[in-house]
Amino acid sequence: MNAPFYIRYTLRSLVRGGTRTVLAVFCIGVGVMAIIALQLAGLTIGRSFTDDIRAINHGDISMDASTAPLSGPDLTYFDGLRSSGDVTQWTATVSPAYTSALLNGQRRPVNISGIDPAVYPLAGRVRVESPSGANFQQLVSTRGNAVIGPVARDLLGAKLGDHVRLSSQTSSFEVTVAGILPATGFESAFNMFVSLETLQAGSTDPLRFSAVYLNTPDHARMVSLATSLRQRFPTAIVGTTDDILKQREDASSSIRQFLKIAGLLALLVGGIGVVNTMQVLLSRNRVEIAMLKTAGYRRRDLYVLFGLEAAWLGLAGGALGAVLGVGLSYGAIKLVEGILLQDLTLILDPGTVLSGVAIGLATAFIFGLLPIVRAAGIRPLAVLRELPEHGWRARLQTAGLLIVLAVLFTAFASVILQDLRFAAIAVTGTLIVLAILSALFALIAWGVSKLPVPERFSIRFIIFAALAIAAAAAVTIALPSVGIVLLIFAVLATGVVILPRTWKSTAKLAYRGIGRQSGRTAATLVALFVGVFTVGLMLILGQDIRARFNDLVAQSLTFNLAVIDTADRAHLVDQAIPTIPGLHGQRFNTLANVVPVALNGESVATVAARIRQQGDQGGGGFNSFSQFAQIEGSDLGGGEVPHITVPKKPNAGRALTALDAGTNNVLLQDQLLNKPWNLKAGDTITVSDQAGKATQTITVVGFFGNNIGDEIHNAAVLGDDKLVRGLGGSRTYGSWLLKVDPSHTSDAFRIVSDADAQATMVDFTDFVSFFDRLLSNVIVFLSAIASLALLAGIVIIANTVALAMLERRREIGILKSVGYDSGTVLSQVLLENAVVGALGGIAAITAVAVATTLLGRLVFKSDLPVSTPLALGIIIATSLLAAGTAALVAWKPVRVRPLEVLRYE
Repeated sequence: MNAPFYIRYTLRSLVRGGTRTVLAVFCIGVGVMAIIALQLAGLTIGRSFTDDIRAINHGDISMDASTAPLSGPDLTYFDGLRSSGDVTQWTATVSPAYTSALLNGQRRPVNISGIDPAVYPLAGRVRVESPSGANFQQLVSTRGNAVIGPVARDLLGAKLGDHVRLSSQTSSFEVTVAGILPATGFESAFNMFVSLETLQAGSTDPLRFSAVYLNTPDHARMVSLATSLRQRFPTAIVGTTDDILKQREDASSSIRQFLKIAGLLALLVGGIGVVNTMQVLLSRNRVEIAMLKTAGYRRRDLYVLFGLEAAWLGLAGGALGAVLGVGLSYGAIKLVEGILLQDLTLILDPGTVLSGVAIGLATAFIFGLLPIVRAAGIRPLAVLRELPEHGWRARLQTAGLLIVLAVLFTAFASVILQDLRFAAIAVTGTLIVLAILSALFALIAWGVSKLPVPERFSIRFIIFAALAIAAAAAVTIALPSVGIVLLIFAVLATGVVILPRTWKSTAKLAYRGIGRQSGRTAATLVALFVGVFTVGLMLILGQDIRARFNDLVAQSLTFNLAVIDTADRAHLVDQAIPTIPGLHGQRFNTLANVVPVALNGESVATVAARIRQQGDQGGGGFNSFSQFAQIEGSDLGGGEVPHITVPKKPNAGRALTALDAGTNNVLLQDQLLNKPWNLKAGDTITVSDQAGKATQTITVVGFFGNNIGDEIHNAAVLGDDKLVRGLGGSRTYGSWLLKVDPSHTSDAFRIVSDADAQATMVDFTDFVSFFDRLLSNVIVFLSAIASLALLAGIVIIANTVALAMLERRREIGILKSVGYDSGTVLSQVLLENAVVGALGGIAAITAVAVATTLLGRLVFKSDLPVSTPLALGIIIATSLLAAGTAALVAWKPVRVRPLEVLRYE
């Protein structure tokens, strides 16, 4: 055979394949689309995480000094660094606690960032969305102007030109919204930027700086200076561009690996469809293959011929998938933007897009290997005499080819994931699970094919129906939602006895058709199971987590409003609170900001050095000294004992009692029992006021957790009211937690504001609503990724139906010749695939129910129930989807004329 013959023969064969060729291309295209789209999304996310590290870090070095804010004299040290040449430029920012509100509007907490616009930012530029093209520094430098992020804008309901009142415990002044920032991440989204001049003009207090950013001449001095800053300011969190780059690269790598794995799963499911489709294409050519071999063509010639056919399919599918992947990546990026609160610009990497063709070719060859080898091994005599070829040799060959397929797909996955060991473990584990599922579904298919369809009621059938309904009822006890669904389908299956005779015939043919090719049915069920399980798990688990989150908030938020003011103005708030309508409860505490000096007599500098030596750089959260920066006081002598739960852990100590009144005994949050702190009851902490004038050594007598039903607290350190007032002095704050009917929260804001314009007010439901929206975005994103596997499953259904229609041409002809019309034959096909869809849906929902039950008990420590209406809806939708796909494929084959099929019978 020469090259032109190869090309002509394979192209004509594919053209003759018609719809089946299109399905094969689409199978490959779906997998390639998933890989390309998610790779582009991962590349875009990774680039946004690491594109300009200096801009992300606001300079070469960033120092968070919020635990012990710096005053004006402290900043002379940084002037000295610039004079010595260790720093080329530096700037400091303040983050005072203000509430913000439009005039005559409700107050909302917004992060205020006071900056020096002549210097800030040290790296990069801040883009302004509105007014378009405006200069950030120029807008902020005008006294009285503010530039706000998108979340802050939405909270306030502000627009350009609006006047916003900023209020704290010591000052109140107005600013004008001069600019609005685009979505560029969590930090800027919540922020309101004003100049240091604006803040100083509106406040009588000296500014205290919570962050410092520095640029250095070179990398060596950056590393050296970072070490010096950690020693000089031990409670501060110092980060360099190296630190931030490593953190973001790790996060980016994890995200990209997750997206690649999701794409490979869709490609694997699509690969099953490729196997089925090529079986259909080559099965149609059995006689032709036999004639070629009879004419003298050898097996290796057929390998080349069919391999070229697979190559054409791979090229077409790869090109289609690459194009669709680019389009899909735009949608994926939009979903990610809702999670990161950041505008992303899609990176169309030519290499990644063009790799789609190579991925398509590899997919076609790997998954086409099994049908190609089978087709090339057809014996002419067996075809011409219509003899079966399913002996033990064929089974051994199939097993060997499956092993080769697994090895090839592992190698392919290792190229995508760039990790051979991980790819081998992942692919092997996945194939083992798929093999187990295939065996289980083959057994289920065989069992369904044996379901009775009696002409009338009998003792045997009644016993069978009773056992089926009893089994479904038993499942209801353990898994209610699954049991109810099974009960419904058990009743429907046993109710077939009362159907008309023609309907019974259709049902019996559908049942028997499911078991006719149990292996093929099992492959279809596996594909459906994977798709429905992933989508169902995301939907149901997401719904459960949202419900759990809302329940947790409802139970944990004993109070929904907070008011904070200086203790010397407490009488104003105390007089206003009783007049609030819908008030159901309140709690008062005192607060003092302090600076940790020593732990168990060991200076914080020594403690910080030891923690860094252990490999924890104190990157925030429970690894930073900010946990000791505030103490909450209760009137223990007056019986106001904190309602907390002492964790059942070693060295967790006890709760505070009235006997602790007037002492320096305190409780700490239970995370401080863990690494890197490893604190215990009996330890001591030395703290000072923020001015460094008064020092107290406090004793840890116990720890408290954050359990449902416990009170919420403003600080990680709880003590007596007298201790807090002694440390806070004139800077002691009062905190009122209020429980107010949601319909009266605006009244509460107005009443307290009228009584004390400088009081800070917070509505906790604002944060709850924000995180609920964020959680919804995450669920939508994960569901969208999971749906790629379901899409591949739909294509497999189409292929299975196409192959069944090819094999049943003679049967269809006979049925139509004895009086069955096209609609009756089609109804049998639809019922058969609707049952297959329902079986896949029921199996997937059962697995979801088991998974959520285990996750609830082992991870979330609570029940995560599966909603029965949602479960039933998913199963019905899967069944209708399978039936609809079958209708599209079988519509033309069932209309074949009997004479065309039976002419030579």
